[in-house]
Amino acid sequence: MGANIETGTKVRLLLERFSDRRRLHLLDHARYGDEGVVSLPSRAPDMARLYVIVHFGQCGHDHRLLEDEFAVIDGSS
Repeated sequence: MGANIETGTKVRLLLERFSDRRRLHLLDHARYGDEGVVSLPSRAPDMARLYVIVHFGQCGHDHRLLEDEFAVIDGSS
């Protein structure tokens, strides 16, 4: 899963994936259209297969996301 997207790829969260309000922090990123950048994959092999790590500069946190929770807006930089 996560290995399909290159580090440095710019992404935006898909609002419809966070509308259930369980992940309010990510819902805010989606609402504001924040751009995230795919970071280095998790060092844990199982996590790296499941999740893509995305960093949002506005908040300074890395987030574990499934590939269907965001859209690529630019190729790797």
